Amino acid sequence: MLALSCSTPVWLIPFFTALLVQINDPNSSTHGDYELSPDFMTNEGIKFDGKKQKTIPSACEAGPAGKLPKFDFIVAGGGPASALIANQLAEKFCHKTTLLIEAGGGDAIVNTVVPALTSYTQKSEASVAYFIEPQDNFGLGVKDNKPFVVIGKGLGGGSSNSEMTFNCGNENNYNLWANLTKDPSWKYENMLKIFQKITKIDDETLKNDPECSKVYGSTGPVTLSPFKSQNGEIPILKEALNEAGYDMLKDINCGKWIGYYNPSRTIKNGERNAAAGAFLATAKDKKNLMILKGATIDKLLMKRTSSSSSGSSEVSVTGVRVKTANSKCKHFDIKARREIILGAGTFNTPRILMRSGIGRKSALKPLGIKQTLNLPVGENYRDNVYSTHYIVISKPQEVADPNAPPAADPYDLYLFNRTGPLAQFSANDLNVLINTKKDSPYPDIEWDTSLVEAEKFDAKAVSEAVGYKEELLSSVVEDNKKNAIIILKNLLLQPKSSGMIQMTSTNSSDPPKIVGNYLSDPEDVKTMIGGIRMVEELINTPYMKSMNAKLSQMNIPECNALTYDTDDYWTCYLKYFASVSNNPIGTCKMGRSHHKASVVNSRLKVIGISGYPRLRIADKSIMPQLTSGDTACAYYAIGLKAADLIARDN
Repeated sequence: MLALSCSTPVWLIPFFTALLVQINDPNSSTHGDYELSPDFMTNEGIKFDGKKQKTIPSACEAGPAGKLPKFDFIVAGGGPASALIANQLAEKFCHKTTLLIEAGGGDAIVNTVVPALTSYTQKSEASVAYFIEPQDNFGLGVKDNKPFVVIGKGLGGGSSNSEMTFNCGNENNYNLWANLTKDPSWKYENMLKIFQKITKIDDETLKNDPECSKVYGSTGPVTLSPFKSQNGEIPILKEALNEAGYDMLKDINCGKWIGYYNPSRTIKNGERNAAAGAFLATAKDKKNLMILKGATIDKLLMKRTSSSSSGSSEVSVTGVRVKTANSKCKHFDIKARREIILGAGTFNTPRILMRSGIGRKSALKPLGIKQTLNLPVGENYRDNVYSTHYIVISKPQEVADPNAPPAADPYDLYLFNRTGPLAQFSANDLNVLINTKKDSPYPDIEWDTSLVEAEKFDAKAVSEAVGYKEELLSSVVEDNKKNAIIILKNLLLQPKSSGMIQMTSTNSSDPPKIVGNYLSDPEDVKTMIGGIRMVEELINTPYMKSMNAKLSQMNIPECNALTYDTDDYWTCYLKYFASVSNNPIGTCKMGRSHHKASVVNSRLKVIGISGYPRLRIADKSIMPQLTSGDTACAYYAIGLKAADLIARDN
């Protein structure tokens, strides 16, 4: 069911209430695809071979764990890959049972459905924020010097709180994965078929384009809608970008990766097309699929078997220990027959493994955990980092035509037609991919841009969203009094710096310790400064000069003591105005089975686990390196790849 969020703005409550009444009415013509039936979402027993199984809570409260239902497949987490896998398993194995376990709830909240309200999802029930360990060279401009990363929570995971962009990356990204694993099935040319199966492009031009159609399908469950601008920055920046020598791309997924483009988004019929709607709602009538909400996997049930003949031992997994808020039944065990698939995400999947004794002894021993397998769990953590810059322009204010008919009410447009400004996400209307070294067809920096008209910059809102100290934004507030501002995010696509995820305790409810090590590699700092230099080149184009364009000089005492526009100044600037992009990957790295840096092999099986049920990982934690852009497409692709591998092995 759809619900209000605690973060719902007061001024939007009347609109939200009307939307709730409309969407929760099963007879409504605007009944969204994300709607999941109550019976499907509760902890009901499922029928299998004509027999009603005991519900998990009632069986647990009754006592003996042996009476709990046993499932063929257990999927941990309700994010994009997990939702897809659960859908595929229920479809392909109609005589086998699947259990999906999700820590969050299943109810969609209005913020996650209406595209224009995306910014409100970051502090809603659809998200959880984790603080990052302090660094001397990063996050100093954030309140209390505590930068944070936000991830999705609940069915749909990150697809419910993202900006809905869908950049599949380029051939170089996936060919690197194939090279690391020595498995050609991960090459870009082979991943294209997976992208096609996932997507449905709602744009006839792109659908019929020979290059775009290599990536986009026409019948997939993830619908992509064409760009529709609600702002006016497009003509401003397009002119300057043309003068600077950039080409306009048909789309980011159409074979060329340097230039500017308008992003398509995962929007279907005016609503966010998240994973819960795309994959779980469509499987709600499957009798062999069950979803357990509000439950976390505390640890895996491990088993070590010794061989008397060889003297060696094998490690296997038999099931999972589940933790819930049920006072009568806080912990219980569920066994699996065929496969256990971990899809709890970059921060939580490695912690499930570590609580189970899989990881480095140096990480486990201080917490009293006996090591079962020695694997580099929690290492290789990476995320995109971006610096924010504010370009001041003397843009004439648009004067409204007094004779123009009154604009349609945006709330009415959305309530009755799913159109208008609420049906789109209005930030980042124009993105630019560049190569700072100008020596490759592949980008190393992306610019995301949005426009703020004069006197419209809200320092308090920016401070709440990103965490910046308001006093550091004083120059932007002053510049914005008479001028428009182009906000430009200078995003590092392929960071060389890597960190790690650690545990603070054995309690699954406690947050992880995130050691980011952002910008610790000098090459990352060099690349980001290269991006800033190219921003300056853009500002110096004739068109931008005609608008008196300049960078707002931020009020940073430490940096103000340095000579402005030197590399030292910008290095200092990055210490204060660099942020994390919420695309965490890599903590259960995929690679060759015998490579010391690998946690899973190319078939996504955890290395060192033998027998049945198999143990796989299918989320962004397996990614060896970031794709060049947002990770949504790769996340879904990992899910479908995993589902295909499971089908072949079973």
